[in-house]
Amino acid sequence: MGKAGAWISTFRLPTLLLALGAASLVGYLAVHAQQWHVPAWIAYTITILALQILSNVANDYGDLRHGADVHRIGPRRAIHKQQISVRDLRKGMNWWTGIALAAGSMALVLSPTSWIIKGGLWAAGLASLWAARAYTATAQPYGYRGLGDLAVFVFFGPMAIGAGFWLVTGHFEAIHWIIGAAYGLLSTAVLNLNNLRDIPTDRVSGKHTLATRLGRQGTIIYHGMLLIGALLLHLWWGNYVYHSQRQYYALFYGVIFFYHWGFVARARTPQRLTFMLKQLVLTAFAYAHVIGLSLWVK
Repeated sequence: MGKAGAWISTFRLPTLLLALGAASLVGYLAVHAQQWHVPAWIAYTITILALQILSNVANDYGDLRHGADVHRIGPRRAIHKQQISVRDLRKGMNWWTGIALAAGSMALVLSPTSWIIKGGLWAAGLASLWAARAYTATAQPYGYRGLGDLAVFVFFGPMAIGAGFWLVTGHFEAIHWIIGAAYGLLSTAVLNLNNLRDIPTDRVSGKHTLATRLGRQGTIIYHGMLLIGALLLHLWWGNYVYHSQRQYYALFYGVIFFYHWGFVARARTPQRLTFMLKQLVLTAFAYAHVIGLSLWVK
């Protein structure tokens, strides 16, 4: 694998589906509201993708810095194969910070919101930037203190969808923060599954995720609660948006969640959990498109 391939593996392309799903859902909601500002949405999409890549690069850098990957059981990273240096990772963090900052600033300039609202969204964007870097790449990473789940929920949920809709349409719609919360719970479930797989090595490394605190059984129960919570929030949102019985179509997604949870509960190897992790990312991405397209189903 060459240098370009090493960087691509560091970006963890499958995880970008979560960011792309959030941006797509914002686009669907904006089109349905007939308020879609395309240039602002494109800039917003680039921003959220850049933030996800920044988070992945910073995670590699932070875990290496804190020695949290010494006993890693997940896929080996480019830094461990000596395909990318520590200096390269630090430069990568700074480059993607700049890209996210530039794209986010452009999104705000293009946004049809007032300048006062733009100021608030700018602050939210800076918070997202800090969260992407500080998860593991600081002296006191919040990801090592069990706060990663909360950050993923906020920044991949209500912030990504609710604030994203506000950014690209210029209108605040409280109801869309609910579907944002549903998507945030699914994104949190992805992180939780990753942490469930890594419980043994995280404990040895001193990485105190929520999963290491709950233990295997507690984490599996928590995983089910995240999925059920996402389903209930979707039903709540659909009751206001569809104005019909269509919100109950979400129960079919509940069947998928149920089977997924069952497989997770029975998984006994890291390889099996890694497979379920990839499957859940694809499920969350598909969920965003199914929900978006369902707005036009009569």
